Amino acid sequence: MDIEKYKQIKKYFPSYAEVPNNRYLLIEHILKYGNIDEIKSLFTDFGFDECKKVWVKNVLSDSRLRKLNYFLAKYFFNPSLEEDDLQSFLNSHTEKRIDRISHVFNR
Repeated sequence: MDIEKYKQIKKYFPSYAEVPNNRYLLIEHILKYGNIDEIKSLFTDFGFDECKKVWVKNVLSDSRLRKLNYFLAKYFFNPSLEEDDLQSFLNSHTEKRIDRISHVFNR
């Protein structure tokens, strides 16, 4: 895990004073805004399972990123799924972050 390597990618964190040290936030932003080589380097630096966990939890449920999530699912995370299975997988992950907050506060 080499977070220092990503310190140069300030352009993905415009509202931050500097690149955060939180690896989950770093993975999320690179998955959203990074190019293919940067996404591939995430798998090398942080591992496939950790990147997939962040994608499923934080990125997949964002309905604004439908095309990105399709691309990530098709070419990085689930390359063996048939088209119908892939669509079913994408549609099954619809719980938003705001929905998860209520679980935390038991409301």
